[in-house]
Amino acid sequence: GEWQAYGADLGMSHGVALVGVDPARHRVLMLNTWGPQWGQGGRMWLPLATFVRLYADGGEATVYNR
Repeated sequence: GEWQAYGADLGMSHGVALVGVDPARHRVLMLNTWGPQWGQGGRMWLPLATFVRLYADGGEATVYNR
């Protein structure tokens, strides 16, 4: 499934990398640094609108699986 973002920074510093785009489904594929046991082989799909909002906010958000 896709992940959503809400809230504000929780004081955590954590990096993810944009590794793919699915323009037909308006989403981006992110690679997490927690390893392949997390999410879908270490990756998560985010709706494009969520990614744009996170980027505009400097990445300050909590991300959860819906």
